[in-house]
Amino acid sequence: MPIGDWSPDQLRRFVQSLIDTKRKSPELPSIMVSKIGDFLQFDGLSWVPATKIDYSKLILTGSIKYSDMSTVLADRPIGDVLTHDEKTSDTSVTSTAEALSNTIVNSSSITYDGSTAVMIEFFSPGVQVGASAQLVILLWDNTANTEVGRIASYVNPVASTHNYGSIYGKFRLTPASGARVYSVRAFRVTANGTVAAGTGGTGANVPAFIRITKA
Repeated sequence: MPIGDWSPDQLRRFVQSLIDTKRKSPELPSIMVSKIGDFLQFDGLSWVPATKIDYSKLILTGSIKYSDMSTVLADRPIGDVLTHDEKTSDTSVTSTAEALSNTIVNSSSITYDGSTAVMIEFFSPGVQVGASAQLVILLWDNTANTEVGRIASYVNPVASTHNYGSIYGKFRLTPASGARVYSVRAFRVTANGTVAAGTGGTGANVPAFIRITKA
């Protein structure tokens, strides 16, 4: 039976046998983990709960440090933020053509592997839509210069400008291999609109943002 599967009582009897026969095993580790996950430390006589562990001296066979794997997209944990980019000022939405939509915020460039899925999110603290107008939020692939799709839309049915609450939209996709930049854009129908953003603080809007995480 591997020593890692021994019960605390078996460990105590094993250590006591070494002491009784005045033998010391050169293979016996100074720190080990019990079956219930507690760290134990050998004080020369017996195994006791570890009160101080120098983690810099621990060697975990076959382990991968986060700093070593963080550049490998496929190895990064789900939910890991690849980029978070903010906009701290309002964006006027004046374009009436979807293909010429106004840019709200761009993501940083990320290198993708062509097989790892990501989640792209967008947030803004508010949106203003013109009288009897519509404002549409798009996700755009800047590198390919193509629209990914619409992620949010606001329709104002009244004949006066109206302020709405926050915007939030997200979309899961698998980007093509290579360095790529995404953006969130908007266009309007009938009348101009505004996508809000600020620097935060008392009485001020917080930033709008685009965030890309591993999915």
